Amino acid sequence: MTEQSSKTEASPASLVTELLEEEAARQKAAAEREAVVLPDDLLPGVGAEPMSLSEGLKDGGSSLLAVIGLLGMIEAIEVSAFAVIAPDIQETLDVSDTTIGAIGGAFGVLFLLGSVPLSSLADRVPRKVIAGAAVTFWSMIITVTS
Repeated sequence: MTEQSSKTEASPASLVTELLEEEAARQKAAAEREAVVLPDDLLPGVGAEPMSLSEGLKDGGSSLLAVIGLLGMIEAIEVSAFAVIAPDIQETLDVSDTTIGAIGGAFGVLFLLGSVPLSSLADRVPRKVIAGAAVTFWSMIITVTS
């Protein structure tokens, strides 16, 4: 009997048993690995000379500061725009104050739900890539809905 035909004849119970054995072996191997803990003096920035704000801005911080400021201004305009047009939306759609409040509160909920996975992703991927992708995605959304 070939390996291919024996796999097709395997019972669900044997597949589950094999899966559980593989998972137990994986967990045992993971437990045997030691966690890498760096001493404080090897952590980035520890023990280095303090950097003044002007030095940080010279090292490329001014462009980052400008981009963050611009994005903050756009976000403030967006929030203000909703506050300005909310009465018109309420009148046009004939919705209650509660509904308008829920629409405004949805921003906070979506921010909370998005910040957890994005902060986890920021630990694994360069933040420049995440910021660029987020700005590009938001720009596409704004363009499509305009």
